[in-house]
Amino acid sequence: MKSLKTIILLLILFLPNISAHAAWWEFGRESSEPYFTSLQFNSLDSARLDDGIVLSPDDLQSGSIVVRGQAQVGRGDIGLVEISIDEGKKWEAAKLDDRGMFTWEFKPEMGRDYLFQIRAISTTGVSTGAEENDFHLLVLSINGTAEAKDTFRKMLDAYTHKNRSGFMDFVSNSFEGNISALEDALVDDFRWLDSIAIQANITRVVSLNNS
Repeated sequence: MKSLKTIILLLILFLPNISAHAAWWEFGRESSEPYFTSLQFNSLDSARLDDGIVLSPDDLQSGSIVVRGQAQVGRGDIGLVEISIDEGKKWEAAKLDDRGMFTWEFKPEMGRDYLFQIRAISTTGVSTGAEENDFHLLVLSINGTAEAKDTFRKMLDAYTHKNRSGFMDFVSNSFEGNISALEDALVDDFRWLDSIAIQANITRVVSLNNS
């Protein structure tokens, strides 16, 4: 009988702690969602993007896109990072370490527009929000980087030689600004060019649309 009383007493002492722990776990699961602190596509940082990623063949690494980043969560740990490129029909697990750092690699089809989706899931079962980290991803079938760099150099040459008409020849017909204001600004700039040294270094060429 004494041993039975001891068991009952132990249950009374421990049961409140068990229920309190369960309540804390439920609270943590509902209030602490995982989030991405960094996300890169080869050398391109997604923090500098809106909702689209356009790469040229030169941007690939041996024909591949390597996705790197880190996911974190307030409570628990990151247990899984998954990526889909087919509108969520199939999800693949990225390589993940205990710090939430992950990598994932695939060879894209040139000219194809992918819906890239990524989600992180914590060890408590909480996932990042739906559509929170979705991007349209396109790899151009032709390499326009060299052409874009050449055009920029020609524009810069016209600018530094105070060739207003030569510079304006490169302004697109779809330019949404005020053409007259742009020409007036060039004239104002040319007054100061003799006292200014211009050094241009092109580090990256990015397309803003699919055209």
